[in-house]
Amino acid sequence: MFGKKPGQNAMEVYNDFNSNLANLFYCVKTRTREFLRHLGFLPINSRDEFHVIRKFIEKEEFTQEYLSEELELAQHNLSPPDFEDMKELMLENAKKSDVRRAAAFYKLIRYSYGSGCTSYSCQPCDVRKTFFLIWEASRRLADTVVENKDFEALIRQYDRDNAFFYCDPPYYETEGHYVF
Repeated sequence: MFGKKPGQNAMEVYNDFNSNLANLFYCVKTRTREFLRHLGFLPINSRDEFHVIRKFIEKEEFTQEYLSEELELAQHNLSPPDFEDMKELMLENAKKSDVRRAAAFYKLIRYSYGSGCTSYSCQPCDVRKTFFLIWEASRRLADTVVENKDFEALIRQYDRDNAFFYCDPPYYETEGHYVF
């Protein structure tokens, strides 16, 4: 979808069964500024941060451990007045939100080996350098419906005479891959 220009008078739907990916695209589309603000928040690239983010995504909750680590880091690196401002922001950000989950998932993708989200890549990555891509994606998704559905339900809902569906098949020897 990102490799082609939007069609005039064409309805475009982005669907992914992975709820984290669908949420990421939805937040990039609808809450770009807030998403970028969360991404730029203490952008550290380390194995420890990678594991903390993975735990957050897996549990879909903001752990006290993560908050304590971030507060300790801020206190160590900021002046006392700046730390107090940052502490207030951190406590506010500790509330569960779709944008925070999207930002954490994006960092997990960027920091992982081969974007697989399972192992840390050891490659430096400053997510702030990708902000221009996020703005481009936001503009491209502007008139696109973002869904998180099973492909059969999605096709039933959006099937039209002029509809084109590209279904990315499951990877070989994974759940959902069938040999006919």
